[in-house]
Amino acid sequence: MVALLVFFLQTTKTGLVPDEDTGILMVDVSTPTGSGVVQTSHIMAQIDSCVRTIPEVQNVNTVAGNGIISGTGNNMGMLIVKLRPWDQRKHRGQDNQAVMGKIYAATAHIHDANIFVLAYKEFYAHSVRSRAALTPHSTHWVSFGAAQSLQVFGMLPLMFATGVGANGNRTIGTGAVGGELIGTLVLLFIVPALFVIFQGLQEKVNPITEFTPSDDPLIQQELEKIAEYTKMKEQGGDKV
Repeated sequence: MVALLVFFLQTTKTGLVPDEDTGILMVDVSTPTGSGVVQTSHIMAQIDSCVRTIPEVQNVNTVAGNGIISGTGNNMGMLIVKLRPWDQRKHRGQDNQAVMGKIYAATAHIHDANIFVLAYKEFYAHSVRSRAALTPHSTHWVSFGAAQSLQVFGMLPLMFATGVGANGNRTIGTGAVGGELIGTLVLLFIVPALFVIFQGLQEKVNPITEFTPSDDPLIQQELEKIAEYTKMKEQGGDKV
């Protein structure tokens, strides 16, 4: 039993979410406060050139002014790193976790920016259009609902507290439960609705006029779904 316990302690994954090599890494960049767009773009160009020297990297796209973690600002940015296909990364030390370490090593000499690398995990691939906001995976809704329900139930004893300090506890519990319920309703209904509205306005005011073809199978699959959806919509259908 002791031997089995030691074996499982050494071999069992410790992360809450299993690692999944999707072939995409996100690099968040934040330069010193007060840095301008030009300075941030210059530093990101240095990071870009360093990342491209890694053999497992196929392509790098840079976005200045918006970081995936750091937020939006002149001193923020991110890089989207696409790795080579899996059949070209079969050997040990070529997986996404190893490449993340190589990115840190390649950019260690850049002291003018905080760099954070994380693996991109695609939870579901439904559609890149606004209807994706209203069609999430059912298991995500269940998990979210269960988490919110536990938080609400955890505050119920405060709402129905008795004895010394009951008034204060009831006030705190009522405010917490009410806030959780209102926040959940807003997140489930109002936020997706606003997303659909503003996404539709953006497509009408500033539609995409140029598109560069991509060999990415996920992108091709999404384009096929959009074409099928558009065709059925023109024919009077309401479902893809």
